[in-house]
Amino acid sequence: MNTPKHVIEILNELIQINNDRIKGYEQALNDTPDTETDLVVLFDKMKTESVEYISQLQNAVVQMGGQPAAGTTVPGKIYRAWMELNMALNGYNRTALLSCCAHGEQAAQSAYADALDNDLPLDVSSFINVQKAALCYSHDAVHALWNERKTLDQSYVL
Repeated sequence: MNTPKHVIEILNELIQINNDRIKGYEQALNDTPDTETDLVVLFDKMKTESVEYISQLQNAVVQMGGQPAAGTTVPGKIYRAWMELNMALNGYNRTALLSCCAHGEQAAQSAYADALDNDLPLDVSSFINVQKAALCYSHDAVHALWNERKTLDQSYVL
């Protein structure tokens, strides 16, 4: 089994991934017109979801005697900067925005899968599995909207 220090590191990585998610969806909400109510509701739900997950992860880190991580990951910062530049240069584009969100959701899925590849204590792996399952639903929802939009965009091409 992993040492408590190693488990704390894993949990802190998940905290940072969820911080990335929050920042990404804040940016997506800022880039989304209010008329796109389905996206506004979805992005706000996903942001709130990560706030809840961070709270659970932080509690677990503290219970193990660790210090919860703050901030985001470097790849997340780079990706959000690219997303901001893309939107600034091209204006609002639903397909591009959903593509960016789909990429972020895939990064979250990968981070959770990596975490669960470790030999974690049962109580920790249990709540991480629950979070990952909910994140999978979010991942699928974004991908479905993105695929739907790509199909619509392609149908207008002659």
